[in-house]
Amino acid sequence: MLEVGQNTRITIDYSLSWEGLFDPIKHSLQFRYGTDNVLSRLEEKLSGLRVGEEKNITLSPHNAYGEVDPHLICMVSLDYIQDNPKVKAVLRHDTKVRAGYIYQTSDERGGKILFLVKKVEGNRVSIDFNHPLAGKTLYYHVVVRDIQRTDKQEEI
Repeated sequence: MLEVGQNTRITIDYSLSWEGLFDPIKHSLQFRYGTDNVLSRLEEKLSGLRVGEEKNITLSPHNAYGEVDPHLICMVSLDYIQDNPKVKAVLRHDTKVRAGYIYQTSDERGGKILFLVKKVEGNRVSIDFNHPLAGKTLYYHVVVRDIQRTDKQEEI
């Protein structure tokens, strides 16, 4: 019977929660083991599981998305967000800049960069470029649904 490990493609169902989240996030995910498609510590904790097995996994911020870096929080003018064609709201369509919402911009190579608007004070906006889950301990409940052997060259 196959186990999660090198040269396998895994399908899992998982629920994810953290302190302050009222309803766990539930998803299915398929990935190839060892290709950096999931958090390395999460992948490590799945190693050796078989189809049908379940596991509760806790990841500290250090093993997940890191601690909050205060250098990634800054103040910008409201115009930077409202008048910049590279900036757009994620999951919203109105143009009013609001605290608590995530926005997207792009770097010089076209890569997506997400940031959170922490505060709007007059014409000044506090924005945070930390990962939204930085500083949080993550709690996973994982069920292994499928394991397939893969060729080393195969990519998902």
